[in-house]
Amino acid sequence: MGLICYHRAGVAKRQARAAMRASRRLSDEVGEVRVQNEELVEVVERQAAIIEELERQMDDFRARLEDR
Repeated sequence: MGLICYHRAGVAKRQARAAMRASRRLSDEVGEVRVQNEELVEVVERQAAIIEELERQMDDFRARLEDR
């Protein structure tokens, strides 16, 4: 009986270690996704600024055409 309990304790310990490793991996992946999301937000913000500038230039161009 003692050997069975010892074996089960070993199995439980290995499972706990595997769960901790998996948890760390997931935590690392979540951190990586957060960084990627922040980078994407920066890209989208830059693109929005470019679009706004292009719209302003188009409005200026239209105004100049109408003045002719």
